[in-house]
Amino acid sequence: MKNLLQKCLESGANSHLAMICHLATPVDHKLPSPAEMVNFRKYKTNLPVKFRHTDGTISVQLQAPQDEQKHHHDKIATTFPDMMEDKCIRAFNPSIYGNQLWCYTTVTHPGHM
Repeated sequence: MKNLLQKCLESGANSHLAMICHLATPVDHKLPSPAEMVNFRKYKTNLPVKFRHTDGTISVQLQAPQDEQKHHHDKIATTFPDMMEDKCIRAFNPSIYGNQLWCYTTVTHPGHM
């Protein structure tokens, strides 16, 4: 909100209208806007709004690209192996006298990375 007011001050825009638009913007595609949750009504703003249908088609339209992106990510994603205690590894240590060095060290607290 502070950054929004600063931008309005710099550009000469109406700060009250900017705050109303910000509060009338839905948080998520499944949740209403903060103003709607507090006052139980929708605010009219100058922002383009995609109306929600009661049959849930907007949720499906928003979820489909997210599912496709997850599918493509999962094709190339890998998991790191579990670290074993006392295993010798190389770690990047930027704090040694301002030098950026790769150092050999051992694992003291094993766990999944």
